[in-house]
Amino acid sequence: GARIRLLCSQNKEMRIFCAVHGTMDLGECAAHMAQTTAFHRLDGVRQLGGCSFVYPSATHTRREHSLGVAYLSRKAGLHLKQRYPGLVLSTDVARLELAGLVHDLGHGPFSHTFEACFETFSHEKEGVRLLRAMARDTTFGEIAARCLGEGWLDAVEAMVLGRTLDPAYTFLFQIVHNHHSGIDTDKLDYLERDCHAAMGSVNLLSVGRILEGMRIIDSQDGIRTLAFDERVEAEVCNVYRIRTMMHRQVYQHRSVLLVESLLVAMLQRVDAARAAAGQ
Repeated sequence: GARIRLLCSQNKEMRIFCAVHGTMDLGECAAHMAQTTAFHRLDGVRQLGGCSFVYPSATHTRREHSLGVAYLSRKAGLHLKQRYPGLVLSTDVARLELAGLVHDLGHGPFSHTFEACFETFSHEKEGVRLLRAMARDTTFGEIAARCLGEGWLDAVEAMVLGRTLDPAYTFLFQIVHNHHSGIDTDKLDYLERDCHAAMGSVNLLSVGRILEGMRIIDSQDGIRTLAFDERVEAEVCNVYRIRTMMHRQVYQHRSVLLVESLLVAMLQRVDAARAAAGQ
């Protein structure tokens, strides 16, 4: 009954069967990360926080989502590498895949509800902190350096945060986290996965066509930006439509907001009690 089944865990790469995307392959570095304790912790963090109290089937986890984002990021990278040979390298694809896998590594209990409780907490910054700590592990550090190349840690961090390190390669930092258009692999996976889990809807977004429609455009100031072919205009517009629908019907459902307000109140009481006890 599991939504995701892992195979070939003893090999360098990993094959995953996912209810949303079907068969997914992970490269060596991402496969190693996917088997760590820090990553498996995400199996205990529900993707939609308090939504599962209102939508009983929405019990999918941040681990499922992160595997999906890694797969889509790898797929996007391979597409751009094929279309723009010499501009996108194999190390770029591996970095994108790892960034997709660890982008939610720092999430706390009940996902974004935890951040609503503790406003100074950022799951992205916490995830980057964890990644930097894990990079000090000899085995993982050696695998990452070999697969992702020199300077990989700064690059992956920037991909997670959506910060550009080099204007000539801005597009690489818009694939996992896109501040410009809002269309990124994170959003494509969570919308598709949340629709499937909460309401049983499948294949609403034409994710494959959107990824194949990715293009790189040059501006006069030397910035290369991620864009989309006009042939996928309808599919891209549909992402915004589905996102609006999900906010109205699921994420901002009045009963969901009530449940999450109760969760925040309980978390704050627990925190206050622990602080009073000197913990």
